[in-house]
Amino acid sequence: CINLTDIRLNEGLTSVEEYAFYNCSSLANIDLPSGIISIGNYAFGHCTNLNDFDLGGVLQSIGNNAFVGCHEFRTVTTGEALNSIGDRAFENCIYLTSVTIPSATTMGKYAFNCCENLTDVTLGDQVVAVGAHSFENCYALENLDLGNSITTISDSAFADCSAITKLAIPNSTTYIGKGAFQNCVSLKDVTFGNSVETIRGHAFYRCMGLTDLVFPNSLKTIGNYSFDDCQSVEHITFGKSLTKIGEYAFCHNYALTKVSIPNSTTTIQAHAFSYCKDLSEVSLGKSLITLGGNSLYEDNAISKITCQALTPPNATSFITRILHQATLYVPIQSLELYKSTYPWKWFEHIVGVHFDYPDVNNDGEINIADVNTVINAITNEVVTYDDLYDVNGDGEVNITDVTYIVNMILASEN
Repeated sequence: CINLTDIRLNEGLTSVEEYAFYNCSSLANIDLPSGIISIGNYAFGHCTNLNDFDLGGVLQSIGNNAFVGCHEFRTVTTGEALNSIGDRAFENCIYLTSVTIPSATTMGKYAFNCCENLTDVTLGDQVVAVGAHSFENCYALENLDLGNSITTISDSAFADCSAITKLAIPNSTTYIGKGAFQNCVSLKDVTFGNSVETIRGHAFYRCMGLTDLVFPNSLKTIGNYSFDDCQSVEHITFGKSLTKIGEYAFCHNYALTKVSIPNSTTTIQAHAFSYCKDLSEVSLGKSLITLGGNSLYEDNAISKITCQALTPPNATSFITRILHQATLYVPIQSLELYKSTYPWKWFEHIVGVHFDYPDVNNDGEINIADVNTVINAITNEVVTYDDLYDVNGDGEVNITDVTYIVNMILASEN
């Protein structure tokens, strides 16, 4: 059918079968009847001159590769009846600029892969999952609306979408897959919804524009290399349910200066914060069991490490520079244990601290200096050491923490 240019299908037709118009390279216009329910696999595959047409109405399913290589498609807008979009359904529609999908509950792998001029994607509230590699290599994608119902963002779903600058993960999302947003090099602002539990490996690898990361309290696991090579990250705020940080998770975060690991975290794997050249202060929570090998490798600016665990976490080694220049603050009741446990015992400066009291500046005393430290954290809106500044344990750092310290000082003087 290489010479077919226009076609009108009769009313009463409910489906376009597999390969029906496959490789009709001259086909430009088609008029589908209003009762079409399904479009089969490869139905319009490689119709390179086919103009986009109405995909609304009662259409329920679009098959695998149904419109693959339809270069002249400019806009795809589906109807409320659509349930599924097959694998590679619109792959390599190179001039496609806009996609609006209000209802498809199933989106196949590579559905819009390599739509290199796609700039706008809007997913409706009935869309619950984004398939693996669905929008990978959509280099021009700038505006992304994930709706309010997405639970799963699959592996490499938006990988190499290098024009995205802002991202909002909806509150419905619990899972972010491997490499989901890797190499989104222009991404500067990401907001995580309050239900995210898992961020898999390489999820935000080489998102070099990110500066601030605020994780929700729901987050439990951060995978290997998840934020590796995010060179502009300056601040990280972890939630209170995080249990595991994977290998190289925050490696090469050159701008990061302070990090506070929550009390819920039990495992930090190898090289998790290695090559963070500006990192100067590290706080490790009370539940930490394992600090993986070279977790702080080549972090030559570190001057202060606080570890609140009563039992020294399992660790393999620290670089010599850290052992010489950094002061290690540990629970005072465990001071001798740290001094006798490898490799913690090799720190030249180990100080015991009363962590059960609001000595937020770790000078061994509770006084006006601690009050000023918390006030500065509040007024500067830079609260890194949540567990230290949140002295009353209400999950927030505010004036009530200042009042708590003042009352303790007054009580000690009476």
